[in-house]
Amino acid sequence: MGYYGCAYVVEGTADKEGVTLTTTVFGSLYGGENALFFWSEGERPPGLFSYASGTLHSTSRLSVLPGYPATKRRGNKPGENEDLIQIEEDFRPQFADEPVIFHFLLPPRFVPCPNREPLVTPSLPSIIVRGDRLSVTFVATGPADVRFWMKRLEPTESLANYELNRLFAKPAERSTKATLEINLGIVKFGFGEK
Repeated sequence: MGYYGCAYVVEGTADKEGVTLTTTVFGSLYGGENALFFWSEGERPPGLFSYASGTLHSTSRLSVLPGYPATKRRGNKPGENEDLIQIEEDFRPQFADEPVIFHFLLPPRFVPCPNREPLVTPSLPSIIVRGDRLSVTFVATGPADVRFWMKRLEPTESLANYELNRLFAKPAERSTKATLEINLGIVKFGFGEK
């Protein structure tokens, strides 16, 4: 939870042919004080305003910024298919130092793919299982990009098969180096991970 100037919200739905993403930006049309936002699990007291299908709450009633909501269909771009989708979102708030929430409600039975590039996030995410779907929340100050791939779970898989804290962790890079040592006339070659 925290105080933010606006919330960039992406909600996904899926069918057999792909994914529909609806992006809405909530904020004050004329600037002003930051609103207090909550995205963690649990019951909330009356008086809060609900966004993103009830997964994001605020102490302030926010307006939908002009030009939103925007809807796009994914699943037929290069490298994509109905079960593998690339998310590409970026936002430039009105003020360079404005705190922004990026809140994603992934389609049911979709998970991020940390082993695919690009994987660009403005911060470590807060990931919450909400039934058969995940909400993923990043925070940023000023302009930010969020780019990642997500895949549909196999029929035998469930969200319980995944470690939430590793869903946006880039795999460790390994490299193999060839080395050459000359030591008093003895030549040594070596291959291995460094």
